[in-house]
Amino acid sequence: MAKGERKVTPIQQAILDYLINREWTGPTEIGMNVGRHLYTSASAWASPKLEILRIKGLVIKNHKGQVKLINQG
Repeated sequence: MAKGERKVTPIQQAILDYLINREWTGPTEIGMNVGRHLYTSASAWASPKLEILRIKGLVIKNHKGQVKLINQG
């Protein structure tokens, strides 16, 4: 995968859709709501997917590990 490649999987698109009009959102919340995982496994499910979206330039990550869409202020 080339850096900045924007093609996304259906799961990645579901995560992007979830982040629309949201402020900083943590991987646990994303994993519970998009991946339908329990609290204990939600972050582990979401984190690698969020890292791929960050590499693709679609989300940004703050020092707390939360993400938001890159084009949302």
